[in-house]
Amino acid sequence: AGTSFDGSLAVAVLQPLTMACASGNPKAVELSLGCLHKLVAHAWLQGESSVSEGLITDESDVVTQVIKIVIKCGESANGN
Repeated sequence: AGTSFDGSLAVAVLQPLTMACASGNPKAVELSLGCLHKLVAHAWLQGESSVSEGLITDESDVVTQVIKIVIKCGESANGN
């Protein structure tokens, strides 16, 4: 059985991935997204989303953090 990351531990695990995406370095972004994919695909990263009427309401939940990382990587790739 593997370890799963949730709550504050998940936020700590996501911090370097967020920083890599914010760097704008294509190789760092690629590695960050690959790592994020593995964390989610193997259920090592778990959480519940807080959605109310289509809006994400809790900035600290794991799902929100993952969404923000992916969006940030997309923005970096598009030069925004």
